[in-house]
Amino acid sequence: MRALYALGRHADALRNYQAYRRRLAEDLGLEPSAAMAALELEILRHDVAPQALPVVLHAPPVAAQAPPAAGHAGRAGPPLSALRARYAADANGRTIAYATLGEGPPLVALPGWVSAIDVIASGRDPRSSLLQRLVAHVRLTLYDRYGTGLSRGPVHDFSLEPSVAELAAVVERTGGPVSLLAMSQAGPVALAFAARHPELVERLVMFGTYASGPAVFTHTELNAMLVRMIRTHWGIGSRLMADLYRPGGSDAAARHMAGVLKDSADRETAAGYLEAIYDIDVADLLPEIAAPALVLHYTGDRVIPFAGGRHLAAELPDAHLIALDGPYHLPDAAHLDRVTDAIAGFLTEGR
Repeated sequence: MRALYALGRHADALRNYQAYRRRLAEDLGLEPSAAMAALELEILRHDVAPQALPVVLHAPPVAAQAPPAAGHAGRAGPPLSALRARYAADANGRTIAYATLGEGPPLVALPGWVSAIDVIASGRDPRSSLLQRLVAHVRLTLYDRYGTGLSRGPVHDFSLEPSVAELAAVVERTGGPVSLLAMSQAGPVALAFAARHPELVERLVMFGTYASGPAVFTHTELNAMLVRMIRTHWGIGSRLMADLYRPGGSDAAARHMAGVLKDSADRETAAGYLEAIYDIDVADLLPEIAAPALVLHYTGDRVIPFAGGRHLAAELPDAHLIALDGPYHLPDAAHLDRVTDAIAGFLTEGR
């Protein structure tokens, strides 16, 4: 883009950016980086810094962090690349990496199956674009579950209790009370914590998640096959999971998502946490949770079926369900405006 601009081909530079934006959205469901969005604005204003290095657009679709987008209330937040990890010890003595960014009501975003703060900050994680938008409205705290990302260490217990202890340590560091954003696997952890510590949880945002593993993941043979595949062939297993996250994507998109998973955890850790997902059940706690909840779920989700979100909305005492059309598991770029506005409005309601 800089080279085209320097040659006086301003319109070509802008068309190049739009083509890149479309490719990123179609293949990965993400938005361009904060740096890329800023460069487009500089070109539109004819205010491009001449000494800056060129930005390459012809590489495969690997995203940097999502742009500080203007969503609910038209604000923009700091880039996720500004996240800086700190460390806290949980009740079991395990060291947990966490990072906080932004201003506003406190929101703790729980980690999914496997994830990493540095991968999220780079914009490669499928949740990065949504988190980048939300940081314009909240004080966002992320953390890596033990054995993944920057919270490295041998995991001997993949059950619910250590995960709840990790969340408790992070909430304590934020000063609480907080709202919780639970996406994908994180639902049961957030629900258990909210039931046990109602004084520390203001609101719940549940995206593409569930309460009862046995009720949602009913194909036990398939479940066991996926765990075996990840444990013995992490490369193939990660590609298989990538296709479930975003069906019908290109080979490049599948490789991208597989790389995100593999960069977040080793095969044994990933397999152990996946195996635990299928057995965890906190459905009996739902009637006890007083915090208002916003539930968002894609109707065609192949990772966690829509029935999981529908069950949450029906059993939580104060819940609202937003059904999203599509086969995706995590927020798609095409729906970021709607999703961001819904979540930001819910979290800032009455403030």
